[in-house]
Amino acid sequence: MTVDPEERLGLFDDQLLEYEIFLEDFFLDIATQKRTNLKIALINTYLLIHNGLTQNELKTLSDKIYKRTKNKVRKMSIGAISTYLSVLSGFGVKKQRIEGTHKYEYRFPVKIESTIDIGIEMGLESFLKLEVFLNQKKKDLKKLEKESKKGASELNQNIEDLLEVFDYYRTLFKQLHSEGVKK
Repeated sequence: MTVDPEERLGLFDDQLLEYEIFLEDFFLDIATQKRTNLKIALINTYLLIHNGLTQNELKTLSDKIYKRTKNKVRKMSIGAISTYLSVLSGFGVKKQRIEGTHKYEYRFPVKIESTIDIGIEMGLESFLKLEVFLNQKKKDLKKLEKESKKGASELNQNIEDLLEVFDYYRTLFKQLHSEGVKK
């Protein structure tokens, strides 16, 4: 892969820039396939690759990929970057002031495994909330079944099946989480 000299971002040596571009494309392809927000995926990608960046560095990187991808990824303003970083702080991105400046550096926790643990914990939390909701709907459907409402029995069975699947995944997530904590 030949790197255009204008593509040079100043954050990597020329030899490593090819790998950065490969990783950008790889993670953006995954984000596109999963239909996730490309801007958040891009910020995640850069934080994973560079292990810490300022908002201005993220802006520079996003402007370069905008040009390289022929506008596939839209440019991001500093305000948008700030908003996305706030969202990502709930997923473990840390904000640290750069000494002697008014700037902050954003990074994932030192170990990427911590981010995975946070994701597993959030998944478990989501399952719990959904399980509470579905159990309440099951109670409501039981009442409707007694009133012979059409479809209530079938919907109740579908919810029961879904709860069994949740139970399986909850057990799996807990096991994954405990395996990760052991390491």
